[in-house]
Amino acid sequence: MTDSKESELDNTNLSTNERKEIIDHLVKAEADFAGAHCFCRIGFDKGDQLKEYSGAIHDLGAIKKYRNPVTRKKEDNCSRECSKKASQWYNKFSDDQLCAKFKKQGKNDIRAYSKVGTRKWTVCQTFKSINCCNTRTLTCPDGTSSEDKNFPGMCSQYYCVVPGDQRMYNKDGSPWGFVYKGRLHKLVRGKISSSGWKSCN
Repeated sequence: MTDSKESELDNTNLSTNERKEIIDHLVKAEADFAGAHCFCRIGFDKGDQLKEYSGAIHDLGAIKKYRNPVTRKKEDNCSRECSKKASQWYNKFSDDQLCAKFKKQGKNDIRAYSKVGTRKWTVCQTFKSINCCNTRTLTCPDGTSSEDKNFPGMCSQYYCVVPGDQRMYNKDGSPWGFVYKGRLHKLVRGKISSSGWKSCN
């Protein structure tokens, strides 16, 4: 039972015995709820079996109710029901939409976890891995071209013909410009903006 519920009872005119009886009923009700329900969550891979599973991407909550006692057969049924409902939720979204929910760079391994009552969380479904990238857009000033691949965040402006191929740097070591195929380009900083999370499979 939560501290807030006990605090609420403290503010009543109930006798000690009455308070104890109510608390016992509330504790039993909470235990019965946990002991007779199938819970289902979807989130990042944290192993095959867990005592606690926090930080779920999506919590489906209690998806089915059973009569006590909890048995292996009920756990297996819970696993199948969770797998089915988790797949229905997961398959509604495109990879780009899922990456927007994950907000995690790189490879994302997603699983569905189920449990009955106070038993451990166990894997009931493993989904395909998705690589996600927090993509960005480089906007260059008029008359310049993006050099983001070789000089991140920079754009180049053509100046003149110069023999050779080389990079040129400022005294502080930052890139000033470069010569490529006999053409001198000066670097200028562009404007970077985030365009959101996307799949980069």
